[in-house]
Amino acid sequence: MDEKRRNKIAYQIMKLDLRKNASFRDIVNATRNIGNIMKEPEIKGFSKDELLQFEKHIAQEVFEELIARV
Repeated sequence: MDEKRRNKIAYQIMKLDLRKNASFRDIVNATRNIGNIMKEPEIKGFSKDELLQFEKHIAQEVFEELIARV
């Protein structure tokens, strides 16, 4: 399996987890959550801006998917 496919699988798993487990409060507190995430050693090499953009993008996708189901 190539890296692109692994990344796609990981992204879909993240979206599923967010859809099932995240609350509105989690999304509102995204900036604080990113600050805590940035302390993790695995996240070194990513800027806060990149992480915020990613969180915004994935939250928007999940929100749109949830609205489409209603």
